[in-house]
Amino acid sequence: MKIRALVIGLISFAMIPVIGFLALIYLTVVAIFGAPDGTGGGEPGGCVVRPAEEELKITVEGDESNVVTLSVRQLEVAAEIINVGRATAVPDDGIIVALMVALQESTLRNLANDTVPESSEFPNDGEGSDEDSVNAFQQRPSMSWGAVEDLMNERYAAAAFYGGSKGPNEGSPRGLLDIEGWRAMPKGEAAQKVQFSRHPERYAKWESGATKIVTVLGEESGSCSSGAAQNGDVVLPIEPGFVVSSGGDFGPRNIGGNASRWHAAVDLSYPGGPATTCDRPVFAAMDGTVTRSDELWMSIQHEDGFVISYLHMYLDDHLVSVGDEVAAGTQIGVIGNAGADKGMSFGCHLDYRIDTTMNTNPDVAKLKTVADIGGDPTWANFINPREFMVLFDVPLMLGDPIHYSVGGDTTSAAAAGERVQVSRRLRRSSGQAEQGNLSVQR
Repeated sequence: MKIRALVIGLISFAMIPVIGFLALIYLTVVAIFGAPDGTGGGEPGGCVVRPAEEELKITVEGDESNVVTLSVRQLEVAAEIINVGRATAVPDDGIIVALMVALQESTLRNLANDTVPESSEFPNDGEGSDEDSVNAFQQRPSMSWGAVEDLMNERYAAAAFYGGSKGPNEGSPRGLLDIEGWRAMPKGEAAQKVQFSRHPERYAKWESGATKIVTVLGEESGSCSSGAAQNGDVVLPIEPGFVVSSGGDFGPRNIGGNASRWHAAVDLSYPGGPATTCDRPVFAAMDGTVTRSDELWMSIQHEDGFVISYLHMYLDDHLVSVGDEVAAGTQIGVIGNAGADKGMSFGCHLDYRIDTTMNTNPDVAKLKTVADIGGDPTWANFINPREFMVLFDVPLMLGDPIHYSVGGDTTSAAAAGERVQVSRRLRRSSGQAEQGNLSVQR
């Protein structure tokens, strides 16, 4: 027995380096190709897809015209669909199905509907007339897909189509992720399971085109930092897929409680409410030094003097302290609901705001302040974060209207009823800007 035990012991000892070697091989494969769980792409924190800068031609299978040219605007809608999918861990197979549906239903256009007059009050790419269907997926308010205001929001519409545990409709109506076995189905069949179209055979012809969109836009996405979209020295403060909360845009408001009546910020959250928003990571949008960290505020001052603040993270969730130097993309906390006990918050969200009191950047100085537009003097030197982020070519919302001086002229996209895209990058600290092209698409 002693000899047998000795032999077993020697064999076991000899196997240790073998097991270690096999484990090393496994970990290497996982690092390169991902864990073999069949989930595919779309993991949280994947690189954000930025809108394309030129048209894209795709092939329509079995269609006489065969080739369709997608405009930059149509590719913006596609980018939103991809970003929402990747932010909520939808595999690329599911994103392709979503694009197939949006291509068939609207050719990737956020459509209003003349039978739903309210839909025309929101940014849109024209009007459709099928029942009361709206947006790129042709979702119907009367079928409980959501309120018109929500459905006209491109990110909400995509989140509703995907559904699942992070979807806004809680499984009714069913989104793609609510359908058992959808990944084993042909993609056109999976699309029909969500849409209940009178012409279910029409989705399949878009599969190669949708796949090409994911491939091309994905190749242009670049690298990411800590899961947030980035462009040089500026990143999104939270992962893509978010919306501006109802009543949370920049400007006057009256939402009750002790919330400010003039909102010098934008409130960001995810479709689906607390279940999809609370505890999501918050990132420093730019390099800087932490100057404030308390029960409501986290503030970081950039070297050009302006201060970016992130409100409603619980103090216990702050990951950096006053005096810390942080780099763009560093996680600084998680989304919370701090201030709720004082009537200053009504659900998990990030209040994102910029104070230019100490600003030395001449391009940032061109942005209109609260004082410039006659707002609450308490926030006199604060600026619209959406305009600030567009200035650095990292829009909070794709297609954001521009309201600031470009080449000496004040451009108001909203007043002109036009969609304006600005491509520009600022050189930090140099006080100089690389001017891009201002293109207007009607």
